[in-house]
Amino acid sequence: MGLLQDLRFAGRMLIKSPWVSAMSVSALGLGIGVTATMFSIVYAALMRGLPFEDGDRIMAVSRTNPEQGTNRGATPIADFADWSEQQTSFEELAGYYQGTVNVRWTDRPERFDGAFVSNSTFRVVGVRPLLGRDFRPGDDALGAPLRVVISHRLWQDRLAADPGALGQALKVNGETAEIIGVMPEGFMFPSTQDIWVPLRLDPLAQPRGEGQYLTVVGKLRPDLSVEQAGAEFAGIAQRLATAYPETNEGFGVIIEPFTDLSIGTEAKGLLLAMLAAVSMVLLIACANVANLLLARAAVRTKEVGIRTAMGANRWRVVSQMVAEAFAIALVGGALGAGLAWFGVGLFDRAIAGTDPPFFLVFKVDGPILAFVLGISVLAAIVAGGIPALKASGMDVSSILKDESRGSSSFRIGRLSKILV
Repeated sequence: MGLLQDLRFAGRMLIKSPWVSAMSVSALGLGIGVTATMFSIVYAALMRGLPFEDGDRIMAVSRTNPEQGTNRGATPIADFADWSEQQTSFEELAGYYQGTVNVRWTDRPERFDGAFVSNSTFRVVGVRPLLGRDFRPGDDALGAPLRVVISHRLWQDRLAADPGALGQALKVNGETAEIIGVMPEGFMFPSTQDIWVPLRLDPLAQPRGEGQYLTVVGKLRPDLSVEQAGAEFAGIAQRLATAYPETNEGFGVIIEPFTDLSIGTEAKGLLLAMLAAVSMVLLIACANVANLLLARAAVRTKEVGIRTAMGANRWRVVSQMVAEAFAIALVGGALGAGLAWFGVGLFDRAIAGTDPPFFLVFKVDGPILAFVLGISVLAAIVAGGIPALKASGMDVSSILKDESRGSSSFRIGRLSKILV
């Protein structure tokens, strides 16, 4: 009941000072909007993860060699075969490499982004085709008939979403292939792929350390941590270094979320630095609003003194003044959410031509709105708490005796200079 009374009182006070209220709402709205826009970008890149069930368990497994300056290197196919045979931390490992695939439907060839994958790839990510099937053991064996899986986009754009596309023959990199599956809409793993081709490679066909290098991914077992998996792979790497010193000595293994590998360490650091920078913009906005409310509190020191003298405790005075800041912050938060929606849409359209990975979805949804609400509350506490505590902490007798309000105004003015 007391909170509702404080909010009603706050509403009346905001209407009495429309210019101060408008400036305060604008400052907080801009600060919240810029911060929420940047947070939504960071959230999409670093927190949202893969849009699959248990997507947070899909890890990238990469080779490292500090002496050679290799931080996240691709893995020779022979090492991939040994890892798959010896490891127990992952439900299964998959390997792939990306490349351009030439497809001839009728009389003219077209180029598409493709991935050459092991038969376990779709099982690892846990996504089944919308139509048909994915690859089975043996589809990636050397000399096996060529079968391909295509994206939903390719199925719609080139085959008019014809269910009879399954079993259709086409030329893939000059070889006759059969379409065996169509993936669900939006699936383009690992990045922007439209067609998937089995590797059809023999790990023992070439000397160790030569041949195709692969990006390796796996679904971590639910009862194990990344650290435990890393310890197991460190042991495997040591055994391979002992057995094959010419090709494996000095190489270790790093395990990290697949999205971290896709985004990259530099981009991750840059995004976090930009989020910290725009957070300072919000802090400046809070300081400006605190200054405006502090100036208004200076005018109301007599009112505060009289209410305190009549028995209002300090908490009651503070809560009413903070309620004003909450009202301002909530309106500013709504304005900030609108600005974030506009800014995120603008950013999404700006990078559309750069072919970002399929899992980068920039939108203002539940987590972003929760963030806006959280920073709005925080902004209200920061912007309203300072003037409320200052005004409520003044000596009542001094306020009531000071008809000119000169001494109290001076003390508030000094705090105002500190905020500036």
